[in-house]
Amino acid sequence: MAIYRLRGNLETAKLVGVQSDVQSIRTQLKVYESFNGFVPTTEQGLQALVTRPSSDPQPTRWTQLFDSVPKDPWQTPYIYISPGRKNPDSYDLYSAGPDRKPDTPDDDWEASSDQGVSRSESESSSAAAGWTVAAEAFFSG
Repeated sequence: MAIYRLRGNLETAKLVGVQSDVQSIRTQLKVYESFNGFVPTTEQGLQALVTRPSSDPQPTRWTQLFDSVPKDPWQTPYIYISPGRKNPDSYDLYSAGPDRKPDTPDDDWEASSDQGVSRSESESSSAAAGWTVAAEAFFSG
């Protein structure tokens, strides 16, 4: 009985880890977007938060936002698609889940379900304006 409960707690901890990671990645994508006016393309991927992209569109105010590309609790890189399939006005960001295969029933979309805000909505929101001010203050010293 204790092994069963421990297994359930471990899976719950991994799912909470996905939610935390996705929130952190989304925050850094907001910073990237506030500096450059766009998020990385699918091809540039989350690697654009680690190293300056060499493909277009080139960021004008790039800064390293992560030391390495984040991986989910199953040690698989998070899936990032821009524009998104589920969020065509924004991007998709999710974990492939325990089977480590995208587009299967165990994918964790729940952690990213509230990200489907269009770029035009986010740019006009006061939250986006706040991110721009906060990011500029942080990175300008």
